[in-house]
Parts: sequence; structure tokens; C-alpha cells
Amino acid sequence: MEIVIRQYNEEDEKEFKQSIIDLQNFECAFDPDMLSGETTVDAWFNYILEENKQKDGRIYIAEVDKKAVGFISLRVDAKGEEILLPSIKCIVITDFIINADYRGKGVGKLLLAKADEYAKEKSIAYIKLSVFAANTNARELYKKLGFEDYSVTMLKKI
Repeated sequence: MEIVIRQYNEEDEKEFKQSIIDLQNFECAFDPDMLSGETTVDAWFNYILEENKQKDGRIYIAEVDKKAVGFISLRVDAKGEEILLPSIKCIVITDFIINADYRGKGVGKLLLAKADEYAKEKSIAYIKLSVFAANTNARELYKKLGFEDYSVTMLKKI
């Protein structure tokens, strides 16, 4: 199986939106208060494009046989709160999804390697992402690829 990684273009909008829906619906399993992907797709799609435009972002697509099987969205942002770490930048992975049929086949590793390349291109030493604590498969992949716990957000339902 040959996996090709390339930058997003306008012709990818339909497949990218479907991936946003899939990701949002997948994440609803971790947080039932989240809105469905179908409800949020247009607003989230526009938000990603605008944030990437403003913050030197990129979207990369993984293809197998010219079919999109995964996406990663990256942008340049602060490592932490701007007021506390104003000069330390990092690459933020805002969205990352691999189609279910292609998980565990190296697609995610290649897209995350593209994030590494982008950080090096920008001379940025850090890459940051957020993941649901219960998403153990994703957490295991990230740890295998060198990510470490940095900050933990805790939530209590009353």
C-alpha cells in the first residue's frame, strides 16, 4: 500500500468536511455533550481555514490510490498562555483523523512526521496537541512518537 502525503487544496473540501464529521462523531463517544459532526461541520471547516490563514497553518492529506484516508491540520501558535510564554512558539495539531479502515497501517505516523517536518521548516522546537484521556489508542501512538504529557485538564460534572 503506497501512502502519499500532500497539502490540502480546494478540491479536497468535500472529503475534508466528511473527515471533520467523522472526527466529531468519533469524539462524541468521549464527550456526549459535544454536538454532532453534521451540526458543526461548516462552522468548524471555516474556522480551521481562517485560523490556518491567520496563523501560518497547513492541512495535509494522506492518500491511498488517490483516495483521501486521513488529514492533519497544523498551525503556529504559542506554547502556552501568551502572557506567560509569549515568545515560545509551537506547532499546534488542531485536527487529526485517519479513516477507520486505515488505522494501524502507518498513515498516522506519516502525517505526524509531516508535522515534524513543518516544525523544523519553521525552526520551531515544539509540537502540541490535545487528546481525550479515554482515547487510549491515540495516546499510545502519540507517546510512541515522542509526545509527553504536558498539561492535564480535569473536568467535574455537577
